[in-house]
Amino acid sequence: MKRIYISGKIGEEELSSATILKFRNAESALLLRFDVFNPCDERWQRALRREYEHDSLVKSPWLTAKFPDFYSYALLRDMMVISSLDAICLLPDWKQSKGARAELSFAQAAGKKIYELSEYGTLIEWEDTSSQP
Repeated sequence: MKRIYISGKIGEEELSSATILKFRNAESALLLRFDVFNPCDERWQRALRREYEHDSLVKSPWLTAKFPDFYSYALLRDMMVISSLDAICLLPDWKQSKGARAELSFAQAAGKKIYELSEYGTLIEWEDTSSQP
C-alpha cells in the first residue's frame, strides 16, 4: 500500500481542536487507499516536541546565530518524513500555508506523487498550473 503525507494549513504551535479534526477527517478519507501519515497526530506531535527539546544539534555551536525555532524544526522533520513516503495530499487550504507550500516544493523536487483533496472529499491527482498561461 502506498504511503501518503497530509499537507495543509496548521499555523499554530499548540494545535487547535479544529485543526486536529480537519487533519483527522482527511486521514479517514485517505485510509482506504493509503497508509497515511498525519502530522497532527498526537503521538507525532509529542515525539516532535521531545526531539526538539533534546536535540543536541539545536544547541550546536555551529548554529550560533540563531537556534531553529520549533516551527522550523517541525517543518524540517516533516520534510524528512515526506522523503520516506510515496506521495503527499494537499488539503484545500494549502495555499494559505507557507509550510504546506514548502512541503509541496520539496515533494515536487523529490519526485513524489501529489494529490489534492477537495473540500468535498474527492481525491484528485494534482496538476501544477502555476506555469501555464
